[in-house]
Amino acid sequence: MSMPAFDTLKVTDDLREAGFEERQARQLVKSFAEEISNTVVTQQDLKLTESRLDAKIDKLDAKIDGVAKDLRSEIKDLDVKIDKLDVKIDNVAKGFDAKLELQSKDMLLQFKRMQWLSVSGIITFFTIISLLLKFF
Repeated sequence: MSMPAFDTLKVTDDLREAGFEERQARQLVKSFAEEISNTVVTQQDLKLTESRLDAKIDKLDAKIDGVAKDLRSEIKDLDVKIDKLDVKIDNVAKGFDAKLELQSKDMLLQFKRMQWLSVSGIITFFTIISLLLKFF
């Protein structure tokens, strides 16, 4: 930190006028000046700190912008992958629907065949019974 501006000679003179000896006044002003320089922040110190913070903020902003750009790109890639998966899912669903429809038609045909076989079995049965009754 830089030394804050204050008139050490004036303070030394003021202390001497108040009754301090020259050596005491100088030592007291020296100690006071050292303490001030270690604890008091000057405008120059603030401007330097502000400049450093601004530079760090600019770097962080640039990093954030880069990360945001990367995320937007990743999101676009994910959107494309999701769209492709949606198409695949739709195709699989259509395939299942088609298979289900074929199976339903096949089951219906089998049912009709069974009906036909049942009816023809019953007709055959009664025909055999009627033939047997004619012979006996």
